[in-house]
Amino acid sequence: MAGKRCLRLGLVLLCLLMLIGFGVYSLMIYGVSAAESLQKEGLAVLDKVLCLDMTGYAVTAEARADAQALYLGVAPQVNVEYALAAEKSCLRVLCTFTDGKLQFLHVLDCEGEPLTDKEAYAGADVAGKAAAFLANYKAYTGEALYGEFSAMLRDVALDGNVTRVSGSRRLDVSAAGGYVTFKWTYVSDGVLAPSKFVAMGF
Repeated sequence: MAGKRCLRLGLVLLCLLMLIGFGVYSLMIYGVSAAESLQKEGLAVLDKVLCLDMTGYAVTAEARADAQALYLGVAPQVNVEYALAAEKSCLRVLCTFTDGKLQFLHVLDCEGEPLTDKEAYAGADVAGKAAAFLANYKAYTGEALYGEFSAMLRDVALDGNVTRVSGSRRLDVSAAGGYVTFKWTYVSDGVLAPSKFVAMGF
């Protein structure tokens, strides 16, 4: 009788361990496929939005999901860092994703002239480059909001600081030391919502 009880307990424990092992394996596989999916998403952004000629680069990518790291202190984030190397051009780019959507793109290092496959940025001034980036991002995401941001850049003087308001959006342009920052912030009844913004700098 005691032998049957031990055998049943052993079988139950074995089944439980198998279920736990399968669950851990499934989570690991899901995590790997999610990271690979985000890496592909980032490469698509580099190709379609930044217009980089991805065929000219050797690319390595490293995804880091840190359970402690929260985007804006709220949503779990995954950072994917890309190293793009070509004979005369090297780039390091960081993409931050939350819920599978790009939240942050930062070119960390740029040596040489980036290899581009489109003339979208050629010869444009800084406001033109920002407008081209927004147009590419609008085409990529299908979000009309980025077209509205781009429209606010028309006839912006880049020789000083500028503020424009259009509907529920405020554009602040800061120019100093050869660096220009564009920041769009949501406004409601004249009150800024400082955590609801899109910013870029050149």
